Amino acid sequence: AVSSSANDLQQLADAPTKESRQWKSVRSKPGKVSDGVYEPNDRIKALSTVQYDLAAAKQLQCSQCQSVIISAWFFVHPVEGTQIVLAPQKGHVECNQLPLLPGMSTSAIAQKHTAFKPADGSPYKMDRLSNLDYCVHKKTRKDCPQCTDRQLCEHGRQLRNCRHCAHAVKRRRRL
Repeated sequence: AVSSSANDLQQLADAPTKESRQWKSVRSKPGKVSDGVYEPNDRIKALSTVQYDLAAAKQLQCSQCQSVIISAWFFVHPVEGTQIVLAPQKGHVECNQLPLLPGMSTSAIAQKHTAFKPADGSPYKMDRLSNLDYCVHKKTRKDCPQCTDRQLCEHGRQLRNCRHCAHAVKRRRRL
C-alpha cells in the first residue's frame, strides 16, 4: 500500500502546474493594421481561398471618418474564380467618430459602426474564417453536409437551411 501511494505522490509531483503549462488560445488573433496596411491573421492567410496580390491592392475607407488603409489580400471564390478584397472584421477601432455605447467593448462597437469598405465601391468580404474556409466539395465548410460536424435534420440538411425544419431553430437576436 505504501508503494502505490508513493507512486501517486510522484505522479502529482511530475504533473505540470498551471504556471508551467503553455496555454493555447482557442481563438486566433485578429488581423492587424500597421502603417496604413491591412494584414489578416495567420489562419486566414493559410487558407487556399485567400491570396496576396500587391498589384491589385485596394484602398479601404472607414465608413465614419473616411480614414484610408490599403488591403492587398483577396478571397478567390473556388467555383466562380472571382477575386474579392478582404477587410478587417473589427472595423476602425481607432476612429475618432466611434460612438460610445454603454456595455459594449470598443471593438464590438467598431465592428458595427465603423467598417472599412472599398473606396471604389467594389465588393468586399470581412476576414471571418467561417466565410472564407471552403472544403474539397467547394462549399463553405460550415455548410457542407459531408465535412461539418453539425447535426443534420431528417431531410439531410442543416436545420437552419431546411424549409421543413427551420422553424424549430432558435435564432439569435441581432441588435
